[in-house]
Amino acid sequence: MKESKLGLAIVALLLLFLITISVMNIETEESVLEEAMTIAEDTFNQTPKESNKEVENFFLYIPDELEVDERNKNNAVLVADDGQSYILFINDKENQRSTLNYATVRETGDSEWLQSFEDADHFGYIYINPLDEDYEVQLGIGGVKLTTISGKDSIVDDVKMMMTISKSVEYEEIQEG
Repeated sequence: MKESKLGLAIVALLLLFLITISVMNIETEESVLEEAMTIAEDTFNQTPKESNKEVENFFLYIPDELEVDERNKNNAVLVADDGQSYILFINDKENQRSTLNYATVRETGDSEWLQSFEDADHFGYIYINPLDEDYEVQLGIGGVKLTTISGKDSIVDDVKMMMTISKSVEYEEIQEG
């Protein structure tokens, strides 16, 4: 009888230990989104990757795990191996310092997860909109905007890849007039 109580106590302690370790390893939503914001800014500040694709009237870097599914003059749909889509929009009437996309989000969206950054030649931003279980991620530089729906476990990697792509886009700015 004494041995079974000792066995139950040991099992209970082991379960408590496993539950405690599991809870400690779960990242909170806030910490994941903060990390995504930091990654976006860090990647924005890096040297752009050299373009490896031409899509209609612009050049850009596309990682190996993505392919161009649809395209037209100002848009491209990039699709990952797992089926996730990334929608790329290029407003060639806006230069790389344009704040138009950022201002639009700021006026219409919740600004809790909206951040901008700039250097001498570029203006960039990231906006994360929490949905039910996923996140709408929108980021861009100047006239370039890239959007996807991401899960909590992949948002940091998605943001890094998306900012890398956005930073690499080269397009001919069209002057109106």
